[in-house]
Amino acid sequence: FTGGSLAISINEKAIYDKSGKYSEAKTYTFVDTIRPGWYMDGNGSYDSGNYTLTLEARDDTAIQSAQLTTSDITVTVAGNAVTPTITLETDGAARKIYKVTIPNYTEGTIVAVVKEGTIIDTSGNQSKEARFSVTPDVIPPKWRAENAQYVSPTTSDDITIDLIGYDNTAIANAELTKDNMVVKLGNDNVMLKNLELTK
Repeated sequence: FTGGSLAISINEKAIYDKSGKYSEAKTYTFVDTIRPGWYMDGNGSYDSGNYTLTLEARDDTAIQSAQLTTSDITVTVAGNAVTPTITLETDGAARKIYKVTIPNYTEGTIVAVVKEGTIIDTSGNQSKEARFSVTPDVIPPKWRAENAQYVSPTTSDDITIDLIGYDNTAIANAELTKDNMVVKLGNDNVMLKNLELTK
């Protein structure tokens, strides 16, 4: 079934009962009333400063027309309007996939709103306005060093340094061992036995 209307006609006398009575001719008509719609595949992907959303135009039967241009979609990052690049990746009868790429993305919530009526199926049903929102985390966790000082300026040459791992959202796991760090004094590596790590 590819949309539009579907008619089923049954001839007279298709059914008889035990007394000899029979059914009349009958025609049933079915019309596709299900709207096509927009869907977002996953939460998007990040590559080389660009963040890409995958939006899919989909219908249960068949799409008559679908369009997604910069006039059909509004995209904001952290509340500021941006102009994405839009490409059609898959052009199927009932499924069309578009890549919406946001340049120079650093951080902030991405909101994409697709206008009503941008998909029309073969029965004339139109898509509703579609709104998608995602807050990507593309900033890697980092280390910083601070509070370097002598343990005892008068009696010891030992120094302590605070090494702090941090992330802009949340840390899933952090591990600092003597095996995954190198400490140099000038050009010379400090021997591992002379290092003490405390958490």
